Amino acid sequence: MKKNNILSILAIGSLMTLSGCAESQTMGSTVVNSVGSLVTEVVNGTVEGVRQGLGGAATTATKDSSTSNTHSALPANDMVYLFGSMEGGCLGKDMPFQTFDQSTLSLEDSIKGVSNGYDYYVKPRSEWLSEYRDTIKNVRIHEGSEYTQYHVMFKDGIKYRGQPLEEYIFMFRPESSGSGEILKFSPAANIATIWPNFRSYKMEYWGEMIDMGATYNPKNKTITCLFD
Repeated sequence: MKKNNILSILAIGSLMTLSGCAESQTMGSTVVNSVGSLVTEVVNGTVEGVRQGLGGAATTATKDSSTSNTHSALPANDMVYLFGSMEGGCLGKDMPFQTFDQSTLSLEDSIKGVSNGYDYYVKPRSEWLSEYRDTIKNVRIHEGSEYTQYHVMFKDGIKYRGQPLEEYIFMFRPESSGSGEILKFSPAANIATIWPNFRSYKMEYWGEMIDMGATYNPKNKTITCLFD
């Protein structure tokens, strides 16, 4: 009986540790595989609550088997493994493939620098995430009236699910809450062929049910996730 009590305490402690780790993840990071469906639900619920400023997890959505994929199905220069969490309600929920783990250092954190607490700049190329450094042509900052944006411009030949990808934009409100990420495709991209992979989920937000997921703008060929 004493042995069983000790095992129960250890199990509860593991759940609390995983939840704490999930709360510290930055924008774009993906929840890694965990042991047991209960642990997975706890971590997913915590991350979704943090990203939306809520306390609970999203309600279950119907899976589409056509979105199933394996890690070997696409070439290495396809950014689906870096930005694929946008397909899972912008939160990496119920992903049918494994995305690149950015829990230790994200692409955004490796690029974004700040001095004096509010002066943002682009870190040297040598500090960028090494796995994707050679795919990036340039990075520039745009400081708008609402968001500070980092435009990560890719070299020719970089794709997302086989469609030519020009930029990845991550943005945030300085000294405030709210952030977002955008995939900007080439004018020649056929977004209609990949858009069905982006799913949305019902979530409770300030007492109302909302659809949490990406939005597509066909005019400028962008797919956007916003976190307020």
